[in-house]
Amino acid sequence: MDYSFSAPTAMEFKTLYDETGWGDWALDRFERALSGSWIVCTVRDDAGRLVGMGRLISDGALHAFVTEMIVTEEARGGGIGGQSSRALSTRHVAAEWTTYSSSRPEVGLSSTNATALSAGLRAGPAWT
Repeated sequence: MDYSFSAPTAMEFKTLYDETGWGDWALDRFERALSGSWIVCTVRDDAGRLVGMGRLISDGALHAFVTEMIVTEEARGGGIGGQSSRALSTRHVAAEWTTYSSSRPEVGLSSTNATALSAGLRAGPAWT
């Protein structure tokens, strides 16, 4: 698997959403979402196909939030989500941000929260 901080195309992002059941949105919404992203971590298989991605948005001063941590069904169970969250938190800590959180705890981001805390980040309101 290849991990990078290169954003996918809007069509790749939409395809990932479609394949994983995250929602059926128009392509222009994915273009806007990517342009509003602070950090994007993508994961591609050996054929170059996007199989996972995590995305952070930020207010530019205090907070950065995980907005997606998506892995295709066939790629799940191999640690892609955990590795992506570690990459995002490392990149985000390097930029001196203080809070890392998730608006979708039901998708299993507890390991992300633990990673963020172990990296020295402060728990935000979404964790309480």
